[in-house]
Amino acid sequence: MTSRLTFLALLFLTAANLVSKAQASKPATWDFVVKKTADKEFDLIFKLHIVNGTHVYSQYIGNDGPIPTSFHFDKNSNYLLVDSVKELTKPIKVHDQMFDMNLLYFEDSAEFVQHIKTINPISQVAGKLEFMACDKTKCYPPTKLDFTFNIPK
Repeated sequence: MTSRLTFLALLFLTAANLVSKAQASKPATWDFVVKKTADKEFDLIFKLHIVNGTHVYSQYIGNDGPIPTSFHFDKNSNYLLVDSVKELTKPIKVHDQMFDMNLLYFEDSAEFVQHIKTINPISQVAGKLEFMACDKTKCYPPTKLDFTFNIPK
């Protein structure tokens, strides 16, 4: 019976370690939400969820530092981007010791929005985003992620 309990305890610890490593390798996740604002107009909302103890950099951090968050939309003549992606969440401004420079970043969560006007009916708006996350001791490699917004009819 003791060896069975020992085996189960080791199995549990191994599983917990794997879950911990899986979470550490994914410092942030994204949701993509569409909000209709007027006839043929929509807000594309990027919702960022950041793992506790980690931060993700703003779009506006300057040169010679970490990779800023950026959004790239696939070309499509059926809609127009109105202005650029706006940060709805106010970033935190700090002097980052790792990069020895003043930076803007988000902790816990953030929201970004891109307003579009449709010219012809479309079902989706797609593209890629890129972001970089760091914690107090390390930075994760920049992450590129495909996104798709399903546009209601």
